[in-house]
Amino acid sequence: MKTDKINNQEQEPYIRVMHDMLKRVKVPEKNDPQWSVLETNIFTDLGQNKLPKTGKMFFTLRQASFVSYFAISIIIVAVFFFYPHKEVKSDLCARFRSVHGTITISSKNKKTTDTLSSVQAIKNAIRIEKGATVAALDNSSFIITIDSGSAMEVSNNSRLTFEEFDSKRIIINLSRGSILAKVSKRTPDQQFIVNTLPASCIVVGTIFKVEIFTQPDSTLKTNLVVYEGKVKFYCKNNQQQTRYVAAGQSCSAYIKNMDATRAVSEPETPLKQISTLELMTNTGNCAIKQSGIIDISSRPDNAMVMLDDSIIGKTPLLIRKPAGSHKITIVKAGYATIEKNIAVRMDSTSMISAEFTKSTSQNNGTSTRETINIPIVKLSPESTFVTLPDYVEAMIQLTIGEYQKALGILESIKENQPIDLKSRMVLISKINNCYAKIGNFSRVIDDLSNKIEKASTDDEKGQYLWELANVQSNCMGDFHSAELSLNKLIETNPWGKRTREAFCKLAEVQYMQDKLDDAVATYKVFLQRFPDDFDRDRSLFSLACIMDYDLNNYTEALKLYTKLIETSPNGKYYKSAIFNRADCSAKIGKISEARVYYKKYLALDPQGIWSSVCAERLKAIR
Repeated sequence: MKTDKINNQEQEPYIRVMHDMLKRVKVPEKNDPQWSVLETNIFTDLGQNKLPKTGKMFFTLRQASFVSYFAISIIIVAVFFFYPHKEVKSDLCARFRSVHGTITISSKNKKTTDTLSSVQAIKNAIRIEKGATVAALDNSSFIITIDSGSAMEVSNNSRLTFEEFDSKRIIINLSRGSILAKVSKRTPDQQFIVNTLPASCIVVGTIFKVEIFTQPDSTLKTNLVVYEGKVKFYCKNNQQQTRYVAAGQSCSAYIKNMDATRAVSEPETPLKQISTLELMTNTGNCAIKQSGIIDISSRPDNAMVMLDDSIIGKTPLLIRKPAGSHKITIVKAGYATIEKNIAVRMDSTSMISAEFTKSTSQNNGTSTRETINIPIVKLSPESTFVTLPDYVEAMIQLTIGEYQKALGILESIKENQPIDLKSRMVLISKINNCYAKIGNFSRVIDDLSNKIEKASTDDEKGQYLWELANVQSNCMGDFHSAELSLNKLIETNPWGKRTREAFCKLAEVQYMQDKLDDAVATYKVFLQRFPDDFDRDRSLFSLACIMDYDLNNYTEALKLYTKLIETSPNGKYYKSAIFNRADCSAKIGKISEARVYYKKYLALDPQGIWSSVCAERLKAIR
């Protein structure tokens, strides 16, 4: 019987080590002649510091014994153990995309430190080995792309070490300063971890910022802010202190404890830096090589931006788009909308700077009302449906604890009654309370999230995202998470089965969070993209109500009410639009028009919910 072949490594120092090792091996009595032959052959060759030049040894053992296998096993293990293995180099190539000032790169295996200026860093791709340390010196910072779809902005006076750096594991130790990172979606066998001395962040695919600093009492503190996705955040010395920080939340960790998560306000979001990272990660995309960069800013900032009738973000914004002509619309609550056409040139940057001016309709409406003393008051949202018998019945059911029955009635009112967004907000709040009493929906959320990950088609994924958004908003009152789910649905399947409903729902949850700019922009995109949709009347009416009640842009609201009246005379929002149009006319001093429309409403619905209000206002302006 032949044994496995053993390769001759021709490494004399290691052969001498094996020689000495085998001499020290205690073996049984040599009563097996085959063992004696084997031993003699091995020590003869090793004593000559060589193995057969063929690189193979074959032993013919007709009656294999335990000792034979034992000796051969020792040789195989020794060769494997003592033969020098070269460290596998990283299969990732980092490139410095933007450098301000000076950065240093120290290799684990080298004693020297490389210093790179802006030109040197951008010109060449830098292969970062395991253990390399990169630092931004005083008044310096840089952006580095680290794999497909991932990039980091490293701030002034920051220092980080790549403990692991390959396609499977990226582990970064941040010893000082801060990083803002956009990480592409990880697969189950991939890891992206950021460590500081107090805490660790495990990332699946998200945008986040990590900062470590020393407090006045000399203790270390790590701050984590998540702008997109979710991050597992825990204390390294006390893993029972763990938080799952979601988008729009932040958390702080110390050596052995953590703070509770807290919401992040919009002004804290580094919009320009995030859009820059997204731009850097898309630079190598072949699909957008024939493209240029659009740099959009506004005063004041944080305005909603639409490109060719699609929402792309908020100012300040940096984005890469195909070369050619594009229409830019910038919307800010309380200001006149700005529209500009721009020609994007290949491999160049186009600048748009928007200076907002206050809408004049607000001042005109206020001064006119004071002059003619019309008692136009904003009614309570509940006043639109408080007299409905169904609503009264729902309140009774809530009082006696019949939440399921109350829920059915409230859902019916929300879907079937022609009410404005403020009234819908009141109803949704009561619906949330009903669901909270009925049960816990955390398991439903987890189940839908798993289905989304496993969905095989865009339509299937869109359906599950739609269901998830409804559970998040209707059942849990988590409007922020619902907004993220709906945006993902629209992005994943822009013309899918649920996309039209998703736009209307998205505007609604944005309004629930007082994101008026976002809601206005979403409604406008919906109405432009789906002008004949069955939800068109409700969207048009809701948009008009935002302009009327929230932004005091009465002139724009008047146009929208008029459009709804003229195009949908048989629609369920027709009578409500007539009443609101009468109010708008009165607010901007068009008394004769207001009188006509108040009378028209009374003629259409003398017992309607606004009939008594119409009568009072007609009496006031006669």
